[in-house]
Amino acid sequence: MLSCEDTGASKNACFALSCLATNLEGHSRLLGNAHSDDVLKTLSILLSAEDSETGWFAAMTLRTLASQPKGCLRLREFPQVHTALKKIEQLSDVNPDLKEEVIITLEILKRLEPPDPPTITVLGSDLCHAEWNQVTTKSGFDVRYQLFEGSKCFYNGPKCQCELENLTPYTSYCFKVRAVTDGEESPFSEATTVTTEEDLPESPVNVRVIGVTISQLKLGWDPPENFNGVSKGYYVYQGKTMVEHTSELSAILSGLSANTTYDLQVCAATSKGKGPRANVSG
Repeated sequence: MLSCEDTGASKNACFALSCLATNLEGHSRLLGNAHSDDVLKTLSILLSAEDSETGWFAAMTLRTLASQPKGCLRLREFPQVHTALKKIEQLSDVNPDLKEEVIITLEILKRLEPPDPPTITVLGSDLCHAEWNQVTTKSGFDVRYQLFEGSKCFYNGPKCQCELENLTPYTSYCFKVRAVTDGEESPFSEATTVTTEEDLPESPVNVRVIGVTISQLKLGWDPPENFNGVSKGYYVYQGKTMVEHTSELSAILSGLSANTTYDLQVCAATSKGKGPRANVSG
């Protein structure tokens, strides 16, 4: 009936199919039918029927099929449907009711576009807050979001915000988000780059005495493994007293007593303050 030359029969067939497709069980049986590809092909052809009412019935049937998530996926995978719908959409002298059904169906079948870039607020040296605009679709699919930095996924869920914890201080991060539904992932958004705040540095490493005279000691050290910011130099302590501040990786302490052991400490500093001290005796 759907493909016969009798337009009345074609309209009746479209109406029957649309009624079947409004029911979840009927929708599933229709898509699972061995001749479902032939049905979709014929509906695509009927969109351009000389009788615009027949075209409207075909468009209404396709819209009903697309309104269920599984039907949306199926129609997306059937390029002839999309081609036929776009052809009608671009016509200027077409029945307005037919065109309206076509536009609605194309909106349902529309694939996910890249979301807007996320907004990232730096809250500290190891914490940021991320949020992004909601993505809306006509397909009926539930949308969830994935927030990435490089290949690492920081968030995967339905909300449009999250906290980014355990970040590295004074480090640049490049975050991007994408929307995900069943069977589809959108392209990634443009990236948003932020730098976490500075923190106290770790202690210098390999602190050692590299030279000794009767009244002098020369200390040397290597930078902290993680400076956590911009270096503000190193502080050398003799007991509780700060005796030297330098930007170098060594310092000479003078005016010392012969045959005396000194407990010395070295710490690094950033704009956040002085980090923990590393000890050495000399």
